[in-house]
Amino acid sequence: MGETGVKMAEVKASYCVQCGKCSGSCPAAKFLEMRPRKVVLMYHLGMVDELIKSGWMWMCADCLACEERCPYEVGPHSLIMELRAYCARKGLKLPAYYRQVASNITKTGFVQEPVSIRTRARRRVDRSSLGLPEPKGPSRLEDFAEKVRKLLEVSMS
Repeated sequence: MGETGVKMAEVKASYCVQCGKCSGSCPAAKFLEMRPRKVVLMYHLGMVDELIKSGWMWMCADCLACEERCPYEVGPHSLIMELRAYCARKGLKLPAYYRQVASNITKTGFVQEPVSIRTRARRRVDRSSLGLPEPKGPSRLEDFAEKVRKLLEVSMS
């Protein structure tokens, strides 16, 4: 087991036979220097520091295709999520995207505020022009934001 803690014991890295089904189903793999199966192998070999330094786990699309396809239930995505959590617990700088999402959630209650989009006909549409209701955020945003902050603190401790 690597140095990331007890949760990593749930990842059965030693069960991986390097069949490649996880990597073959990963939509992000063709854009990255590492494939999910290499991440599992590196973890199994105790190369946790190298994995963290690579930053690869932040590029995962979170689609769960690797988990779905693995015949041995190794859980590459679970490993990636635990590596992310480990980085957060250790106070390592998270990518700007993750910091922006957390900021948006605490400020607005949404990951991203609704925006207008351009159709194939190059026409701009928004929710109201499509007859969709405006999304409702938390009724008490300040209470919600405080709960999110506490949740983040607990998850990173």
